[in-house]
Amino acid sequence: MNKKTRSRFIGLAVIVGFALGLWWFIAVAPNMGMPTAQTATTTPVVRNTTASAPKPAGGTDIVSVLGGITNAGTFASYLRTTGVVKTLTGAGPYTVFAPTDSSFALLAKGSISGLGALAQKRLVEYHVVSGKLLDADAVYSGIYYALSRDALNFSVPINSGKVYINSATVVGQYKASNGIVYMISSVLFPPTASVTPTPH
Repeated sequence: MNKKTRSRFIGLAVIVGFALGLWWFIAVAPNMGMPTAQTATTTPVVRNTTASAPKPAGGTDIVSVLGGITNAGTFASYLRTTGVVKTLTGAGPYTVFAPTDSSFALLAKGSISGLGALAQKRLVEYHVVSGKLLDADAVYSGIYYALSRDALNFSVPINSGKVYINSATVVGQYKASNGIVYMISSVLFPPTASVTPTPH
């Protein structure tokens, strides 16, 4: 083999070797778990997981949130008929204690319908704290004044796993843009004789 032929053979061997090496790098290496330009990709991180969370129809303020809770219909209707609902359309913050429909059903006949208009309004206002956001995760106990100007005892005993408003327990919690709604186990009556039912 002369010098010219040997040079051509070596050049051809280099080209074939380079081609085989390139083929191995592209076709074989990825299957062996080796990082290549094709396998070194990253997964996008979703940072806002609440953006697609369902929202109550009509908005996220206290009134809209209450309208979206199926077990709060009776209290929502009393808010409307007494006019207290107008107060809850403001900037707040408001803390609303909404008795469940079943708790209203347990009341004796005439407990609310037997009250005069002012007494009914006061009863509903007793379930609203204006200007304060009572957070069960931050507040352990305290006396707060309701919209009716009557005192409420809000307590979160440590390690009890329960939240109380007077003697009622909180059974649900819904955050709103201008406050928070707590569903409670019983209807709250202001501690005055003015809420005593009147005879029919």
